[in-house]
Amino acid sequence: MSGASIFTIDALNATGSNSNQASFQFPTASVPEPGMLGLFGLGLTGLAFLRRRRSIQS
Repeated sequence: MSGASIFTIDALNATGSNSNQASFQFPTASVPEPGMLGLFGLGLTGLAFLRRRRSIQS
């Protein structure tokens, strides 16, 4: 899930009511799933195997 995280700080005055409020927004990045990285690795391994096999046959 990508988007932004919002962090809010409320400051109370002496009477207990909210007098100040500050909000901060931080960008977040999505992280690829381990399964996707594994599938990508298998694809690269397969391509390397085919290239090696073709060079041995030549």
